[in-house]
Amino acid sequence: MCEVLSLYALDVVPEGGRTLVSSAWQVYNDLAARRPDILQTLADDWVLDTWVIPVPRKTAGRPDYGLHSSSHRFADYSKFPPISTPFIHKVADNKVIWRFSRYPITGFSARKRNPSLPAPTPAQIEAIDAVHFMAEANSIPLPMGKGDMVFINDMAILHAREPFNEGGVFLQRHLLKFYLSDPDETWPVPPTVADAWKKIYGPNSEAGVRNETWSVRWSAGQEDGWASNG
Repeated sequence: MCEVLSLYALDVVPEGGRTLVSSAWQVYNDLAARRPDILQTLADDWVLDTWVIPVPRKTAGRPDYGLHSSSHRFADYSKFPPISTPFIHKVADNKVIWRFSRYPITGFSARKRNPSLPAPTPAQIEAIDAVHFMAEANSIPLPMGKGDMVFINDMAILHAREPFNEGGVFLQRHLLKFYLSDPDETWPVPPTVADAWKKIYGPNSEAGVRNETWSVRWSAGQEDGWASNG
C-alpha cells in the first residue's frame, strides 16, 4: 500500500490492539517450498473492491460507524474504481513485492464486498487463508504506548493488528497513519502499482507540487481524501 508505513499512537487501549509484523519473504519462501500453486494464484490478477464508506448514525451523542449491515454504502466507483492487480509482483534485482489485503476481497465486519463484483474463487480463498495464517504464525507483536511511533518497510513486511476492546470509549485506540517515502532508498515499483504511487507521493495540484492536509483529529469524510490526508 505504501513504501514506509508509520504509525503514531495518539492513544492506546489497556489490552490488545498491538501491531503484528511478519516477513513477507518468509511467507513467500514457505509457500514456494510447500504450495507453489498458491504462489501462482497470488501472482494472477485479483479484482479488489475499493472498500465501502460507512454512513454515520447518531448514537449517544457521537457517530456510530459500521456496526450494522444497513449502515454503509459502497464507494463511488467514478472516483475509486475497482482495481485489478496481482497480490505479488517481481521487480528488479529479483525482489518480490506483496500488495496484499483480505479486506477488499472478503470485506470486514459490516463493510461488505460489493456483490456486483466477481466473487473470489475457492482457490483465491485458500490462497489468502494460507498467507494469513502463515504470516500470523511467524508474526512479532510490537508493544506500543501512548506517544510511540513505529516505522514498517511496507515493501517487505506484512502487518496486521490484534483484536481490542475500547470499553465503550470512542477512539480510545487512536493511531495516526503516515505513508512515507525515502527517495534515496526506495525500491523500484511494478507498473501495476504506479498509479497508486502517484496518488500517494506524486504532485496533486495544477502547479505540479504536492499539497497535503495533516488531520490530527478525526472527522467524518476523511476516508475520501486518504491519499493526501494524514
